[in-house]
Amino acid sequence: MAEMGVACLKLEGRMKRPEYVATVTAVYRKALDEGTVTRGMEEALYTAFKRHGSTPNQTRQELLVRKAKQLLTTTDSSVQEISDQLGFSSTSYFRKILHRQTGKTPTQIRREVLSV
Repeated sequence: MAEMGVACLKLEGRMKRPEYVATVTAVYRKALDEGTVTRGMEEALYTAFKRHGSTPNQTRQELLVRKAKQLLTTTDSSVQEISDQLGFSSTSYFRKILHRQTGKTPTQIRREVLSV
C-alpha cells in the first residue's frame, strides 16, 4: 500500500475511485491469503465491486496493465522481466491480458512512445 501512496486506510460505504477499490482489494487479498476473512466478507466485497460494474479481478488486471504500460514506456526491461515483476503466471498470459485491455502488444505500446 505504501507504494501506492497510501499511508492509512479508511473504509466507507461507497467506493469511488479505482485506486481506492484496488487498495481495499489488496487488503482483502492479504486477509484471504492469511485465512482471516470470512466467506461473508468475501461475498460482500464481490457484491460491492459488481455494483460498480466490475469484479476484484478485473480491477486488479486494469491496475496491472496500467503499471505494465508505465514500465514498457519508461524502462528497457524485457517483456518477461515486466511480466515477472508484476506477478503474472507466464509471459504469454501477461501478453494476453495486455492485449485484451489495450488492443496492443507490448512492442506496439513501446513504439507509440518512440514515435511521439
